[in-house]
Amino acid sequence: MGRILTLAVFAACAASCGFTVTENHFFYPGPAATTTLPHIAGLEITPISIVAIDGVTLGGLEMRQPDAVAEILYFGGNASRADDMAAFLAPIVAGARVNLTMVDYRGYGRSGGHPTISALKADALSIADWMRARTRDRPLVVHGVSLGGFVAAYVAANRPLQGLVLEATAPDALSWAKHQVPLIARPVVRLNIAPALLGESNIEQVKRYPGPLLTIAGSKDTITPPRFLQQLLEASPSSYKRAVIVPGARHGGALIDPAARQSYAQFLERVRADVWRQPRLATRNHSGRELRRAAFRSR
Repeated sequence: MGRILTLAVFAACAASCGFTVTENHFFYPGPAATTTLPHIAGLEITPISIVAIDGVTLGGLEMRQPDAVAEILYFGGNASRADDMAAFLAPIVAGARVNLTMVDYRGYGRSGGHPTISALKADALSIADWMRARTRDRPLVVHGVSLGGFVAAYVAANRPLQGLVLEATAPDALSWAKHQVPLIARPVVRLNIAPALLGESNIEQVKRYPGPLLTIAGSKDTITPPRFLQQLLEASPSSYKRAVIVPGARHGGALIDPAARQSYAQFLERVRADVWRQPRLATRNHSGRELRRAAFRSR
């Protein structure tokens, strides 16, 4: 999420030692590199299409299997496309016995439009409501990676969920931007953060989410180091929260590790088991429509 910004900071330092961080430094829209989908026995991978509230068509992929115990809404990093991620995600989904939906951000892959922070947040809530309405009998878990962590935490703070997974993300936009400045340049570089980004805080969103939380980090992640995830874990009011730090893993690569995948599956199984033990409660979405869902009560 930060290599391009690091290079830009170097250039700015050479010129004036001042640099403005804008929304454009968070987004790298464009088509997917591949449209070839993987084939895994028992896992059906199909394209999906959703119309956003402003009429923009959002596209992505859905991975489903008959014995799924939970639904995952996955938000990838700022260079992720659903088609490009399919080969990586499919075996994780199959191994964890879950269904997964990934909708491309605006301007990415199968989706139209142009990405902005406000549009991503609005789209994320619409997608979460769409998934909840279709899958009321299974727990809904939101998983966000890097930039997707900001989106996932926002959904968790504004919609009833049964689980949240934050992977390779940051406590807030300002911390992320400052960390991208090389150590040698920090004494002389002035960062100006655009107003649209200053308010983006995973810490504040996590404080509003009381349910199960899993954080995943790579020990060699130089973009979003493990201490970033630790800050999120400490801010969480959840009584069931777990951290996974994968030795040797770099940014966004933690779930390559078999042990990390096992921990991920165990977290999802715990969420499923606890949800099934709880009574069904009525909640409302942002439109005021009543939804029936299994509620997680932290223990």
